[in-house]
Amino acid sequence: MHQLAEVKERRASFIEEKNLAALSAPVRSTGVLVYRRPSHLEKITIQPEPESLIADGERLTITEGNEPPRVLDLHSQPEIRALVDTVRALLSGDLALLQQYYQLGFSGGYNGWALTLSPVNAAVARFVGSITVEGIRTDILMITTVGPNGDADRMAITPAP
Repeated sequence: MHQLAEVKERRASFIEEKNLAALSAPVRSTGVLVYRRPSHLEKITIQPEPESLIADGERLTITEGNEPPRVLDLHSQPEIRALVDTVRALLSGDLALLQQYYQLGFSGGYNGWALTLSPVNAAVARFVGSITVEGIRTDILMITTVGPNGDADRMAITPAP
């Protein structure tokens, strides 16, 4: 976590596959991720439909297609804030923040590791059954999120050179 905390900015491409019980086939999307310390996070989806989620400080801006952006105050949305905090804490190496929401399990070493997050916070547990993060050194390469109903989301991440 200490070495993750030393990374000031990250850029990566992603391929995300959502397996939802309500759908007969997975939903696949691609895009770009950007993180800048201390609290700027972007998820820009390019395919299949343009969408952007930009968390900056206490604001989350959501833009879908040509619709006008929606801005949420994360203070007034504790469940969404918890999910945004999870991603920020992972990228910034903030162990204390992760422990507010999850019980942590770690395996492997610097050249190949996995971190398992099991919710201890009731607000998070309504949306997340577990999260597994896999990486090498300071690169996060895969995030698998399983919902309480069994729906799964796998995001493969390719860091920018």
